[in-house]
Amino acid sequence: MVVRLTSQLCKAMWWKTLAVFLPGADAATQTPLADMDKERHCALCMSYIVPYTFTKRPDYQRCSQKPLYVKSEELSGSGHYEEMANFYHPEGVIVEKGKSVTMGRKEIGELFKKFFEEIGSHKFVRKNSVYQGTEDYLIVQSDFEVQSDKGDHKGNFIHIWKKTDGSWLIFHEEFEMN
Repeated sequence: MVVRLTSQLCKAMWWKTLAVFLPGADAATQTPLADMDKERHCALCMSYIVPYTFTKRPDYQRCSQKPLYVKSEELSGSGHYEEMANFYHPEGVIVEKGKSVTMGRKEIGELFKKFFEEIGSHKFVRKNSVYQGTEDYLIVQSDFEVQSDKGDHKGNFIHIWKKTDGSWLIFHEEFEMN
């Protein structure tokens, strides 16, 4: 299969990358090879798409996720565990590293109910959050503190958010907490 290289991909910053995969490409004159085989095209695309896709773009992700985190933290602290479970994809998964796996909204709601019964009213504080992703998936890594009258806890989490029918839902969560 032959794929045409478009002039859009032939930007100066990619000529060094092109030279690796296309020995006949001339970086000095920026003359592209008109035809590439499938393997070279895939290699070129991966060298372009992967760095772009998982680049940290905090402004976009932070803006799109902030209202969701504010609302979920409010619900979590006040014991609205059923509403809290609605932030999760119907096939969502929560993994407490080395301890348990919870799958599905109903079970996630029960997990939050148990958590609230153990620690009571609390405040959830995120710190050092890092946002990465694409248009349909976002990855958020963060440290957190749970401040409660029954004792404080610290930990970290990774959330993978999936855009489903125009709404962001947590598809996968991994966390550990002391």
